Amino acid sequence: MKKILLIATGGTIASKDSKTGLKPQLDGNELLNYLDDIGDFCSISTITLFNLDSTNINYHHWIMIARCIVLLSPTELILWRIHLLPYLI
Repeated sequence: MKKILLIATGGTIASKDSKTGLKPQLDGNELLNYLDDIGDFCSISTITLFNLDSTNINYHHWIMIARCIVLLSPTELILWRIHLLPYLI
């Protein structure tokens, strides 16, 4: 069975209605609730790094995402790790 890591960062897909309009509120586990029967095909782990509107994400957040991928990805993704090194410095 394939393993998938869902890294939740917010954005439109994680938004719900609020008094001021759409606002990112769903974490990774809540997003999985919308994927019926996905567990039949793969094993999914989730991590929520932050829950921001896409317009509020900057290069600091991209570095956090890159570090998360490097630290939590399986060893088969070593090539990804090598390509991400410039973003971690």
